[in-house]
Amino acid sequence: MLYVVGLGLGDERGVTVRGLDAVRRCARVYMEAHTALLALAVDDHPSSRLAKLEKLYGKEVIVAGREMVDGEDRSDRILREATGADVAFLVIGHPFGSDEPSGKTTHTDLVLRAKKLGVGVKVIDSASVLNAVGACGLQLHRYGEAIAVPFFTETCKRDHFYQAIVNNRWLGLHTLCLLDIHVKGPVSEYLCRFHSTRALFISVWII
Repeated sequence: MLYVVGLGLGDERGVTVRGLDAVRRCARVYMEAHTALLALAVDDHPSSRLAKLEKLYGKEVIVAGREMVDGEDRSDRILREATGADVAFLVIGHPFGSDEPSGKTTHTDLVLRAKKLGVGVKVIDSASVLNAVGACGLQLHRYGEAIAVPFFTETCKRDHFYQAIVNNRWLGLHTLCLLDIHVKGPVSEYLCRFHSTRALFISVWII
């Protein structure tokens, strides 16, 4: 059985009781670490971040970077293990909270391929930025299409999100902008026990 467990928002304690019970039952625990970062203390060394998770779960947590889970053939290891044992795949926020309309994202793709292989799947919900944004005081039903804002590079400046903002504005709706995040260097260095690295975030100006 493959358990896709949302960790919620904030620190390691954001996981639900149902999610925590599932993780503790699993033989293997993987944590997806290339689409989001867990909000732990600013001065936490990557080794202590991982240690906090492992202490709470009572399990070793294996960091699953893009090279392990993204793409049709790259998560074979996880799915093979889930055919004969309970395996947890941890996702910061809600398991599908960052999925785009196309549905072709890491988490959705993993679930679809698991089902295609006959692997049982159980998704355990948790809090997402899509509902937590209500804390800013704006009514959730007044939001239009949520959009992803990618990093600009010298060779790629995608601005497709701009039209969605314009459309929402024309309809009198708010826009939730999901800003891209880039973990600098190999993901294994981001959460491993002996190396430190800094993530790159998009700066925001409110005008």
